[in-house]
Amino acid sequence: MGFLQLFFLPMKKLMQRLCVLELGWDDAIPPEYKRTWTTWKSCLPQLESVTIPRCVKSLSGVTGIELHCFCDASELGYGSVCYMRTSDGTTNCVSFVMGKSRVSPSKPMTIPRLELSDAVVGVKLARLIVEELELSIDRVVYWTDSLSVLQYINNKSRRFQVFIANRIALINKHTTPDQWRHVDFKRNPADLASRGLMPDKVNRAELWFNGPLFLRESEAKWPIRPVVLALLNQNEPELKKEARVNISTQETVHGLDQLFVKYSSFTKLLRAVIWILRFIRYLKASKVQ
Repeated sequence: MGFLQLFFLPMKKLMQRLCVLELGWDDAIPPEYKRTWTTWKSCLPQLESVTIPRCVKSLSGVTGIELHCFCDASELGYGSVCYMRTSDGTTNCVSFVMGKSRVSPSKPMTIPRLELSDAVVGVKLARLIVEELELSIDRVVYWTDSLSVLQYINNKSRRFQVFIANRIALINKHTTPDQWRHVDFKRNPADLASRGLMPDKVNRAELWFNGPLFLRESEAKWPIRPVVLALLNQNEPELKKEARVNISTQETVHGLDQLFVKYSSFTKLLRAVIWILRFIRYLKASKVQ
């Protein structure tokens, strides 16, 4: 179920840092890292008191079942967590289903890229749950506190760099933009998974285990999604640069017009012009001889 994933993130990060140091099996661990390991290990017994109800469908006469997936990322890590929301028409029950956390890559990556990567993790996690649970789920809702992720998903006109484009394609393949909603980080349980908790801070994990309170309310009381998302800035580093070619309408450039019609991309056009120039140079050299 992965309900203790957030408590293991600090240790995953420690192991990643030790790998970066390229220590051998017989090398001593630096004192600062050894203290972190000792502290984390000594706190583990406090997790024995953690319990999670196994029944996710505790109401009788259920009229609706929804799966809500929350995503978040930080420089330390990124994580997603899913909850089952069942309703009998008057009461809404929210149950923890599954959570997942990962350490951010050792190679620096921008927060928007991390958040979009985690959105992909959330989509895969939700798909796994839908396929494995023998329940008829009415709808799946995804939550993120990243406006950049919502901008990427709702984009219809701009092209992105390969890293972003591949992840958006996967998200759009399995979800629709209207499934994605915005939640502030204070009510986003995945925020805990992206930063991690030491085992002795288990009392701070109530939001992770129980989900946000608004899921127990009617949908009218859920966080409001931005009506209009800000347009992507022209200088957005993730946007793919577009090559523009100015075409003259004068009658004296019929040859160039034919090239523009024949080649659909700037790269192909440039390659053709280079070959033409090489051929002209060859003809001139042959004439001289």
